[in-house]
Amino acid sequence: MMKKTLILVLLLIGWGSLPEASEPSLKPEEVKIVRQAICLPVGRFVLIQRQDLFCAIIFLSTERNESGISASYQLFWPSEGWRQERGKISYRTRLTGLEILRNLFHHEDSIGRVEKLSLDGLELLCEPFETHAVIYFGTSPDNLDPAVKIAPTPWRRMEEVNLKEPRLKWYGSGSREQNIRIDELLK
Repeated sequence: MMKKTLILVLLLIGWGSLPEASEPSLKPEEVKIVRQAICLPVGRFVLIQRQDLFCAIIFLSTERNESGISASYQLFWPSEGWRQERGKISYRTRLTGLEILRNLFHHEDSIGRVEKLSLDGLELLCEPFETHAVIYFGTSPDNLDPAVKIAPTPWRRMEEVNLKEPRLKWYGSGSREQNIRIDELLK
């Protein structure tokens, strides 16, 4: 029994280094639309709509360390002007043996590797990479919300954000795959 326990612990310690997701092959000034998500460059605003809820998010920077990569973001939503919240999402490529054991017994979905962005009942899975961030149209690639629409923008400052901009193109789950240069988003 002791031998089996020791083997299990060693396997879990070795499993702590999980394979890292590869960054989408994009140019720095390019947005990628796929069926389940939008991948946008860090430093550009994206607008999100779900029924009558609107928000704007910008991923400000990314940081890599020994346990993975994280991205700082600012989230804005209209409420007597614009309210804002700062936060950080992480993609963890290294988990401790204790974290893996805890996650095995609690049956957590993402095993602590990827985080969700939440606002007023809207939850979206997000993944940071070195130069881009991915926002899914739902809580996971397999749990998409057909009511979620996302519009990538070329905007870098909050003062530029305009929810009524007629040239915005809104994408939802099931969108056809395409790469779009930033300077072509509002054409």
